[in-house]
Amino acid sequence: ANLKRIGIVSPENEEVTTQNLSRFLQQIYNVRAASLSSDIPADMSMIIMNGVSDSLKTEELYRLDQFLMRGGKLFLAQGTAKDYLQQGFAVDIKSNMYKFLENAGVKISRDLIIDQKCSQIQMQSQQGFFTVRTAVDYPLLPLIQKFNNENILTKKMTQARVFFVSEISPAGNTNIQFTPLMYTSDRTGLLQGPFYQIQPNQNPMMRVFPFPSKAIAALVEGPIASFFKDSARFATRPAFIPVTTSAQMIVITDNQFFNDKRAAGLQENTDFILNGVDYLTGDKELIQIRSR
Repeated sequence: ANLKRIGIVSPENEEVTTQNLSRFLQQIYNVRAASLSSDIPADMSMIIMNGVSDSLKTEELYRLDQFLMRGGKLFLAQGTAKDYLQQGFAVDIKSNMYKFLENAGVKISRDLIIDQKCSQIQMQSQQGFFTVRTAVDYPLLPLIQKFNNENILTKKMTQARVFFVSEISPAGNTNIQFTPLMYTSDRTGLLQGPFYQIQPNQNPMMRVFPFPSKAIAALVEGPIASFFKDSARFATRPAFIPVTTSAQMIVITDNQFFNDKRAAGLQENTDFILNGVDYLTGDKELIQIRSR
């Protein structure tokens, strides 16, 4: 069988593992590790990419750009903060990726969303001689139960769990079709950076939910001009492609959505990952079969 080739790109220095995810996708696809530090193979039709936590080298960004220009599909997990969960804080990510995404019609807000409907984490506390573990609600890990029911990708989904997400919205690119896919509950709040205190018992702001529902994942389809179209250095390269009429990407604002130790390790997220891959590789029938 001629299986579609998919690459998984993970930042070099991060503690991200994708072995389980690869194994899982290998049942249907030809999956291999890929990197932006060399050319993306011509027969690779799609890339799954964990978020970066600093800027990409210009050459790496160029490879990603040209991959999209030649019709490659991208399933990207890009958040806006790097969390140090054990230490109890998170910091804003500074990266050229956000400008790149805005060029492609996607804006990611620079605040962390907290959601009253959330997962729990184990907290330890000392009581006399004893260490007591208690499960507490942790609003930075939204429990997603609101999906776009009109779209085949999320029509049949009931739940997903995400870590440290931000709002996603269309960025002034008028021709692009921007379709929100997942939303928080309608009791949300925002934490503002660039430094975030993320221990629930030490940050009173983590209990304030004045805002309505916010989109945290979206499908983006349509014409996109190359991020490098005005660059003397890149636009003059012999094989440079200046524009694509039919870009397709899915962006979710959880920076480690494809990390086995994080969201990718949770059963309820695998449907969304599979649906996303099926959709982007053009196997929409598979989604229909799976969601029956």
